[in-house]
Amino acid sequence: ITIMSTVAITGLDSRTSVDIVENFCQSYGRILNCYIKSNQCTVTFADKNNAEEFIRESPHRIDSNSFVNATWKTTFNRNSSHNQRLTTTTTTTNSYKKT
Repeated sequence: ITIMSTVAITGLDSRTSVDIVENFCQSYGRILNCYIKSNQCTVTFADKNNAEEFIRESPHRIDSNSFVNATWKTTFNRNSSHNQRLTTTTTTTNSYKKT
């Protein structure tokens, strides 16, 4: 079983680029994928523990323009002849005061 974790990031400023998000997230672990659409982003970490740490430490100030919150969903890929996939989604809510 291969476990990868994809983190959903909300609250991005329109000026925040994929490179900025990737550079910030790499401090938590190896990044497999990063995709921005509008003010949201998904980042796939190679290690589930890195994604959990990223969420646990949320909210984050990614750059001077973006103060973001994170939620996550973990995908379990089971190698089989049928390529079965089980996906679970968990949402965390954090209260924070913008400074």
